[in-house]
Amino acid sequence: MTLNKLSIIIPVYNEQDDIVNNLKIINEELLKLDSKIGLFVVNDGSTDKTKLFLIQLKKKIDFDLINQKNTGYGGAIKYGAEKAFRKGYKYGLFMDSDLTNPPEFIKSFLSFIDQDFDIIKADRFLKKSDMSEVPLNRKLFSVLANFIASFCFRLGIKDYTNGFRAINLEKFLSMELKENHFPIILEEMYHVKKLNLKLTNTETKLKSRLKGSKKSSFNYDYKTLSGYLKYCLKSIF
Repeated sequence: MTLNKLSIIIPVYNEQDDIVNNLKIINEELLKLDSKIGLFVVNDGSTDKTKLFLIQLKKKIDFDLINQKNTGYGGAIKYGAEKAFRKGYKYGLFMDSDLTNPPEFIKSFLSFIDQDFDIIKADRFLKKSDMSEVPLNRKLFSVLANFIASFCFRLGIKDYTNGFRAINLEKFLSMELKENHFPIILEEMYHVKKLNLKLTNTETKLKSRLKGSKKSSFNYDYKTLSGYLKYCLKSIF
């Protein structure tokens, strides 16, 4: 890999109980792969001690800490992508801070990045992928949502809603994405189709949060579901 090829962008909100340990685990994996991989942590206006713990952790491991007011998942990754791009990184790999996207799968993105794909989606429905640890209600939602998305987008992949993905930052920022919450994942796919970007997928494993961890900020409310559906329908026309 060349200098500044890949950055890892992690949005964080009120994760004081787990963030230090989880970032150490992610950083250990990055050091195994390539010391030039950048780590960007976006503190999205946390109201607990997350910011303080991240400041203290910076004394022990190398990462870029970005503090901003709370804007939501979409707002956090857009700001993180802009910062990484300005520092010279070509790709951004978005992943969650709770290790539900296992860090050992970061390496599966690297060969595709070297082939200059515009976007690489971790696909939970590939044969070698695994969702066995995921609660049944989340698994059923993912199957149904991606069945609808596959019918609408028709881009040759099965997993459209997974947020574990790497993307060319210049092209990501050129999309001028409007969503500040989870529907940004489908808004992004709408632009991928519209711009005819080079897309592929890679295997992954989706894990559950560790026992005792804070509940995920993702929830299947009406606003999220309607946002997903909006971009599915827009992709048809």
